[in-house]
Amino acid sequence: MSYDAVHRARDRASASIFGDRRRLAETPGKDGSEADVLDQRLLPFAVLVREGQVVERHWDFFRATYFPGMNDEGAIEALFAWGERNGVAASLHLSSREVGGTLSPTAHVRLTLRK
Repeated sequence: MSYDAVHRARDRASASIFGDRRRLAETPGKDGSEADVLDQRLLPFAVLVREGQVVERHWDFFRATYFPGMNDEGAIEALFAWGERNGVAASLHLSSREVGGTLSPTAHVRLTLRK
């Protein structure tokens, strides 16, 4: 799934919820709880998964983008709680890739529809 496709899904979802084309990044988070803010931030992914798509992202990039300032443990806990609230199964997967002749572990987050 491309970056543009995720943002188009976010815009569709925010339009259906807010009744306009306001971007989620412009939605003030001061009015709701941290869970509400996270639900809004990850809304495009919930929409994509509910449409039947499997979303997979590099964990470090995903964590830094959607859970800024959180360590891995806190971000994973928040991600799994978000998944429970939104009917999304979130899982982490490790793979190895070769970098400069040595194997380097890489983590990915995978979001699928909860069964």
